[in-house]
Amino acid sequence: MMRHPLRLAIGMSLVFWTGLVGCSEGFGSFSITEESGEKTVEGSGVRAPSGTPLDEAFPQLGFNIDLQEQLDQRNAGPAQAVRMKSFQLRVTESSEGQNFDFLDSMTIFVDAENQSKQRIAWIEDVPEGQRRLDFTTDQEVNLKPYIEQGMTLKTEAKGRPPENDTPIKAKTTLIIDVI
Repeated sequence: MMRHPLRLAIGMSLVFWTGLVGCSEGFGSFSITEESGEKTVEGSGVRAPSGTPLDEAFPQLGFNIDLQEQLDQRNAGPAQAVRMKSFQLRVTESSEGQNFDFLDSMTIFVDAENQSKQRIAWIEDVPEGQRRLDFTTDQEVNLKPYIEQGMTLKTEAKGRPPENDTPIKAKTTLIIDVI
């Protein structure tokens, strides 16, 4: 039986492309990790009841994302989409003994001018004693139009204000699709 070299080459190409496209970060994509500056969740000085909305006590989180700079550094074509792969909050090293016990749950929304506010990351039932929280993310939300319009992140948090000021930092990994 004679094999057709063209069929074999096409079959191998399809397997190759299927493997690359099926990856969350593969051919035509790259990731960047950004960290926010330190922000402070304001303490109340007293122990408050759980379940209180913390939206006003929680600082606005932000990242400095220069999409064009990231593309230029990699000599990459225009971005087709930007997706959030991971989102993390951590209590900074300078706050010995503090953790996220004051937090019950938190949702992060992305917003920008001329864009609809969308949920992109959340955590429910925060475990006790945690200094780092890893959020579930919605990787279907394309952040590119938000970044282009001056993206802001908004929080909805429930818990109780911490007794003491709590310095935190946020960290995110974004996947940038260029094909």
